[in-house]
Amino acid sequence: MVPGFSALVVGARLATRVGVHRLAVLAVLIVPAVASAEPPSPGVFYATAAGCLCGAGVRGVPSYGLVGWDLALAGRLGDWWLRGALMRTQFIQGTYGYMYEPHVGVERRTYDNPHASAFFGLDAGMLTGSGGYEDSIGDSKIRGGFVMPRAGIEGGFEHVRIRLSLEVVLGYGHAVDVGDTPDQTVDKTGFMRGGNLELGFIVR
Repeated sequence: MVPGFSALVVGARLATRVGVHRLAVLAVLIVPAVASAEPPSPGVFYATAAGCLCGAGVRGVPSYGLVGWDLALAGRLGDWWLRGALMRTQFIQGTYGYMYEPHVGVERRTYDNPHASAFFGLDAGMLTGSGGYEDSIGDSKIRGGFVMPRAGIEGGFEHVRIRLSLEVVLGYGHAVDVGDTPDQTVDKTGFMRGGNLELGFIVR
């Protein structure tokens, strides 16, 4: 073998061995660090402020369309969040009117991404409202108790995100829809249903 070529082969083999050893050392240092890396901190509380489009009604009585706001506070207890919220909405059809929905519940969230989460929960609360037209003979009213399955997603920064949620209202209540004359008024008690679509911010 040519001396120069032999030296080149030996040098290549030595370089290869050194490279392999360096990779092995890096693997020994990096793999445990990655394996021990913790997911983003879930935090201990959050607050939300959202605008909402809503609808609610008792079976057999015309439903009400509403637009308004929803505020909520939540604290973490283990893997679950305890949450309280207040929604206030304005009737769309009438010239005046409102509806309040205070509710409390639980929520479960994902934590594997520092900039996004998915969530689902179940709330329970009360719904009360009234409204109508200025020339009507009285106010239309609705009142009842409900449960609210809900789910949504949020994304943005680690501590401030945009939040989108869909909520379903199922319950039992009483509603009065006032007509132009007394004989056109509908007054019923029964199954109550509705839904809310919310878009807002979460600070955590």
